[in-house]
Amino acid sequence: MALWIQGREVWNAWVENNPDAEINFHSVDFNLLRNLETINKDDWPFANFNSPTGKKNFGGTTFGDGDVSFDRAKFGDGDVSFHRAKFGLGAFTPDAASLGNGCYRFSDATFLGRASFANLVNVKAVTLLSFRHA
Repeated sequence: MALWIQGREVWNAWVENNPDAEINFHSVDFNLLRNLETINKDDWPFANFNSPTGKKNFGGTTFGDGDVSFDRAKFGDGDVSFHRAKFGLGAFTPDAASLGNGCYRFSDATFLGRASFANLVNVKAVTLLSFRHA
């Protein structure tokens, strides 16, 4: 969390130096962090953020009401879990996000607003995309 709170530039520099790391945001309430000055409101919370190739866990996270952007994010290889994540009223957009080789799980996730998975990049690398019970 400390790296993410510092903003995209600090985060992406860390990923560049730790390309195989795993990230774990399990059960984080991002809604409490919507007004950070280090994260541009239009890019909140992960637009243009890069990810290392290890597992990425957003399971059980709460994003609250308002738009949630993963636009132009680079997920890298490795599995990504949004299992039981809660997206409130607003749009969830991973527009033009670059997907890596791995499984993407949105099982049991809740979307109260609109979710658009248009214009994803490198979708052929995805080995599983699950929305089971979402």
